Amino acid sequence: YLRAKSYEHYEVSSYAAVDKPITNHPASSGNATIQPSDWRSRHNQLYWGYSSSWYAVGLGATSFVNNTLVERPKRMDDFIGWVGQQQDEQKMDADDFQPTDREHGDDYLPDLILKRLRTTDGLDLRWLEDKYGPEVASGILKGAQLGLDLGLAEHSKDGVLRLLDPSGLLYSNYIISSIFAEMGYEDSD
Repeated sequence: YLRAKSYEHYEVSSYAAVDKPITNHPASSGNATIQPSDWRSRHNQLYWGYSSSWYAVGLGATSFVNNTLVERPKRMDDFIGWVGQQQDEQKMDADDFQPTDREHGDDYLPDLILKRLRTTDGLDLRWLEDKYGPEVASGILKGAQLGLDLGLAEHSKDGVLRLLDPSGLLYSNYIISSIFAEMGYEDSD
């Protein structure tokens, strides 16, 4: 419905208005490309980026700084104690940010896979291969194989793996879970 009303479905749960009707979106047909809408969430574009950094505040918020994912305490009493500790140690200055919570350095890659495959821009496997080696890109493709076979995903000529709109995005949890299983990632929560 929203695509018919000139909205781009650019992420599993995000749509943005476009200036002209979309006839062939790259994530729905693989044939034609359109420019991303200027109405996409700028905040989310940063969050979904490959090398972005961001600060987040508040209960359970997650920052990503210096290639480290840092999660704030999720319970109010723990959060209040954490804020007090940060103030005592004067670590609230953005220039001196030092992760003091649970660090997730090993979670960077699965987090990136999850975030990028939730978008119709997809996951650049060539970038991953350059950064992590060919075995990572090959493992991701192997994990996504059923989605590719069922026409829920595509691996483009330029090396991007993307889930197709609408079916691939609707089944994104299953496809991403298959990739994580292939890569040996386990749920730690």
